Amino acid sequence: MTIILLAFTAVFPIFIYLAVGFGARVTGVWNDQTVAGVNKFIYSIIMPIMLFENTRVMDLGASPNIGMAIYGNVCLAGCFLCGLAFALLTEKDNSRKGVMIQGFLRGSLLIFGVPVIQTLRAGAGLDDAILLITATTPALSIFSVFGLELFKGGKIVWRKVVANTFLNPLIIGILAGVFFALTSLPYPAALATASSALSKAAAPLALMVLGGSFTFADAKKYRRQLLLMVPGKLILMPLIWVTGGILLGFRGMPLLCLLLLVASPATVTSYAVARQLGGDAELAGQQVVYTSAFSILTIFLWLTLLMSVGLI
Repeated sequence: MTIILLAFTAVFPIFIYLAVGFGARVTGVWNDQTVAGVNKFIYSIIMPIMLFENTRVMDLGASPNIGMAIYGNVCLAGCFLCGLAFALLTEKDNSRKGVMIQGFLRGSLLIFGVPVIQTLRAGAGLDDAILLITATTPALSIFSVFGLELFKGGKIVWRKVVANTFLNPLIIGILAGVFFALTSLPYPAALATASSALSKAAAPLALMVLGGSFTFADAKKYRRQLLLMVPGKLILMPLIWVTGGILLGFRGMPLLCLLLLVASPATVTSYAVARQLGGDAELAGQQVVYTSAFSILTIFLWLTLLMSVGLI
């Protein structure tokens, strides 16, 4: 019963944040323009500040879990291949194939994973999560663009893809934090207070905006795709890659981070990427909505199962 309560405690705040955002949208407090503007603000400013603040105080003298970082990228490559196989076998529309790949591939480790880790570990253990985010963000960007361009028929400008990857505000925030951690430069107390407060607000605000972006109007149109993709993302991918991680000996915090990497719902940025690169943006949006909604249950079940057998 204690394990079930702990797992529930870890995921229930996520439900509350999503519900608050959805309520703001339904009651007219937020509209499409508000949600889009705040979402851009979060990914361009607030999330980078959160990553900067957590990286700045990391103990870089400790040995990083390189094995976890490497296996995390293996997981992403595997998710990409699984998504590609599903798309080729089940979908005829090229504009939807790349989006389905994104659905299997892109997860919200930063938005969904960090709050869960903070709840379960009382704020400790974020070093592994930050390392995994840093190590997998380039691969996520490259795989996502490749999957969409593969069925678009266009030519991929890899120089631009790589440049955009490393100009990602999240990467910049992490690198700035690493710089302060390595150089031990004085960091003014007033700035530390402000950046710490903004850091704590990042994930709740991002989840509320995600809830505010929920629309269910197109579910019937994409019913077949969603029936394949949602269980594939939230059940099949964790089953395959978490099992692989267990067999490789990952336990505790590294295994929890790997679970949240592959079991978290499709990230809201997949909608923007699909729209920019000519994919079916409506399908991308529905993937975000339904994986986010059902992930509350599936992440709870995964946590309960792995904690009950002493693996995390």
